[in-house]
Amino acid sequence: MDELPGPCDRLCQSWLPLAGDYRSNELSTTYALRVRDGALTIQIPGRALIALQPIAPGTFAGSLVGAIRFVHDRRGAATGFTVQAYAARGVRFARLPPTTR
Repeated sequence: MDELPGPCDRLCQSWLPLAGDYRSNELSTTYALRVRDGALTIQIPGRALIALQPIAPGTFAGSLVGAIRFVHDRRGAATGFTVQAYAARGVRFARLPPTTR
């Protein structure tokens, strides 16, 4: 499960399918998205955890990352997202397959 203990209402439950690891070959980095304490969060290596706020369907915003818009396949599964930030416009992140723990 990609959620840590904490309050999570119906809206936050709908974000669970977005949780996972996403890789940008352009930036040579991987971001981890998780649902924690009722918020969708993003972990950028070497940075503090960032809480994302929903701003439109399939689009979230947060400090440092600006706006991220999810891309979905025909079944509706999140396959990646695009970052729209001051210094990084249109940077694509692809969802990585889940790892076995």
